[in-house]
Amino acid sequence: MSGLLSTIIALFATMGPLGLALCALTEKLIPIVPSSGLLIMLGRFAVADAAALPGAVVATTVGSTLGSLAWYGLGRWVGAERGARLLTFGSLPSLGRERRERLHRVYLRRRFWITFLSQTIPVVRVYIAVPAGALAVPLTGFVVATFAGAVVWNTVFLATGIILRNSPMTGGHGDIVTAIVIALLAAEAIIAGGIRLLRRRREPV
Repeated sequence: MSGLLSTIIALFATMGPLGLALCALTEKLIPIVPSSGLLIMLGRFAVADAAALPGAVVATTVGSTLGSLAWYGLGRWVGAERGARLLTFGSLPSLGRERRERLHRVYLRRRFWITFLSQTIPVVRVYIAVPAGALAVPLTGFVVATFAGAVVWNTVFLATGIILRNSPMTGGHGDIVTAIVIALLAAEAIIAGGIRLLRRRREPV
């Protein structure tokens, strides 16, 4: 898989900033590869040097935000009632109406920071846009918060990719980078499983 990913990244890299944006957009819409691992690979193979980092961050953040807007649009189509349920990520179907409405109010009251922070949490960063759209979170604030959070996330991992490329420990050793990507994939799977497990433990008996 790493060979295929490297080939795809190399192809996108030939397209410049547009390619980086399309790569980030695709990852947000079809998250089969962990975003962190993808960004590290982009930083390693598609960003020329540290001077090119700001442009790469902007390009990938635009793509990521557009992907979130697509999920947001899906949420608007789903509607508010189902959106309140989606705040539980489907793991607490037995929540009563009162608790769902309370979650609804909390999210709307703190929508900027919840949306911003969600962009720095694996798995959650992809799907938070669905309940945001369903609950009719104001679009402008949603876009600003999503963009700002994605800037933080993308900068960290793109910079990590550049550092790994320039590090004597990884120079010429693609297997080390592959191991890092696999570890990140495992970490995101563990985080997703942990979130679901914690929510199930809180479920009323």
